[in-house]
Amino acid sequence: MARARKPVSAEASSQQIKWMQIAIFVMVALVLAAVIWALYTVAAINRAGPRSALERELRAKQAIVETYPDSPVAWADYITLQAQAGRIAAARRTVDEADAVFGKRVGPVATASARIAFIAGDYEDARDGVEEALSIVDAEIEAEKIRNAEKAVLANPDMSTKIDALILQAEILEQLGDFEGVVNSYAGALELDPTMADVLVARALALEKLGRIDEALADVQAALVFIPDYEPALQVLERLQK
Repeated sequence: MARARKPVSAEASSQQIKWMQIAIFVMVALVLAAVIWALYTVAAINRAGPRSALERELRAKQAIVETYPDSPVAWADYITLQAQAGRIAAARRTVDEADAVFGKRVGPVATASARIAFIAGDYEDARDGVEEALSIVDAEIEAEKIRNAEKAVLANPDMSTKIDALILQAEILEQLGDFEGVVNSYAGALELDPTMADVLVARALALEKLGRIDEALADVQAALVFIPDYEPALQVLERLQK
């Protein structure tokens, strides 16, 4: 014989509905909390992470410095990029950090420091800074020559930092209107590496301003020997031949 179910009272039914509503409310609250936490976490990651190609490159340069703290070139590259990104104060702080690491001002960092002043528009300070950099670089080159001789090493010293400093010096002197100095600085760089087509064209432009058209033509033609389809050289050549 089937047992009859005890009827559920209205009060008990109301309690069940109440607990179900509470349970649903708790579940919704937990879901919302999880969503909010996820959104917050993504936002935090986005704030902390690089938001542009430039920021990614800055992070990469910083990582190289942290990996190779004894590399003056790594420090110089990071400082230069900071300055180019408009972070002048940060670049100057990094120069101080590099000086502390090396215990002195080294050639690549000295050149990068002069470039900070150049980018900031302090051309006279930049001129003084690059002259100091060239003095430091020359001393480093001589020291390397002595070390190579003592070890019977035939390799020539790396001249890339001196080339960079001479090109920077030319760019600074151009802003100061000293085109004779520009020509001389580019000439010094080309003595170390005569194959730099862009530097040949830059010197040609300075020679053009001085009215030395034949010499300018010679530089442009030399640039086209190294890069026959070099558009900047072709443009200057067309203008000079008119």
